[in-house]
Amino acid sequence: RKAGLALSAMGAGGALAIKGFTSAALEQERALKTLAAVVENTGESFSQVETKILAATSALQKKSNFGDEEQIRVLAKLVPMLGSTDAALAALPAALELAAVTGKDLNSVVDTMGPVLAGVTDRIRGTTLEFTAGQGPAERLAQIMDVLGGSAEADMDPFRQLSMAMGDLSEKIGDALLPVI
Repeated sequence: RKAGLALSAMGAGGALAIKGFTSAALEQERALKTLAAVVENTGESFSQVETKILAATSALQKKSNFGDEEQIRVLAKLVPMLGSTDAALAALPAALELAAVTGKDLNSVVDTMGPVLAGVTDRIRGTTLEFTAGQGPAERLAQIMDVLGGSAEADMDPFRQLSMAMGDLSEKIGDALLPVI
């Protein structure tokens, strides 16, 4: 009877683990599909930029407290704001720096920073960063990085890094399980 209960508990635990793995993989897949739709709507081919996006978000994840899914989600907001995937990828590190300094979530930072980069406004709310009307997105990004660069890496939490690494492992296991499920 005790062995049966133990096996039942292990089975339930295994089922919960499988659900966790597949949920992680589905979250990544959903974020990528959303970004793919946005990129395709700008006239770019997502298949041509996907590898660049995944490499950039993975590298930034290793140097900050922001996971790749979170970055992919905000890229889906930045691409239409800035008009291209390259411009959005160029803006992403500055968004991470700004989020680290302000303590705001990345999504909120992009809502504030995107209009500044697009030239709609010349001030990032909640900061003293101000820009001139003559500055383009590249100059504005450079100014943000000059003032805040290195903040995201300095704020890096080793436990958050461990959590993100475990999440990435869960995604890989979940990717293998999705076809079976």
